[in-house]
Amino acid sequence: MTRPTRSANRSLANGRSGTRLPARGSLLTSLGGYVDDQVPVEGQSVDAIHDRIRAAILRGEIAPGDEVSQVRLARHLGVSRTPLREALRMLLHEGLLDAQPGRQMRVAGYSVKDMEQLYVERIALESLGIRLTVPRLLASDLSSMHDHHARMRKYAECDDFEAWEVPHRALHEIFVSQSGERMTALIRQLSGAYTAGGAEHQSIIDACVRADADAAARTLAEHLGHTALGVIAMIEPDYRASRLTTAIAAGATVVPADRR
Repeated sequence: MTRPTRSANRSLANGRSGTRLPARGSLLTSLGGYVDDQVPVEGQSVDAIHDRIRAAILRGEIAPGDEVSQVRLARHLGVSRTPLREALRMLLHEGLLDAQPGRQMRVAGYSVKDMEQLYVERIALESLGIRLTVPRLLASDLSSMHDHHARMRKYAECDDFEAWEVPHRALHEIFVSQSGERMTALIRQLSGAYTAGGAEHQSIIDACVRADADAAARTLAEHLGHTALGVIAMIEPDYRASRLTTAIAAGATVVPADRR
């Protein structure tokens, strides 16, 4: 599978055309044992460790087939072995890792079809999540959106994509923050996948400010969909993502006022 370049990351985070794509990063080299620099996870919780490794797999920082060294990974993330083992067990259950008796775990293969299915789920959940959230947003939520987006622009200008991802994720969490604990937990599990940036985020924020739930859901569905379609086109140009286009259309459907 062809891996996209860092230049594509730069173009999208700055709001130009293109798709923000994964670069093989520090977690990959730590798993392979090539570097020992520590990139600590914020906190020792199983969920935080799981989310960091899961995001690295979904973004392509760790390649399919790479061995997972618990010793090197624990040192690299600055975490203890006990929560790391539980996080890896969760990833194994999700199918992102493979385990064979007597061998180290390896990163499972991740196909274009897998990516499409992941985005179908994410578009369905996030577009509904933002519909539920928009009527319940407070002024403080809108202020936080603007703050996170400003930080994203700042980090994009200096090409600091690791830092950019922190406010980016926080922004998406606010978009669905009032959809209920169970739904936000499900969305969080899917949020490690590739994402776009730039002008689309501003359009979603503008819809939230107007309290226009339909426009927010449509723009968010298109935002996620454009990202996925761009990635798929680069990896497998002839792939027909029919489920994905259906999910985008469903996410953009206007809900009649008398059914809200």
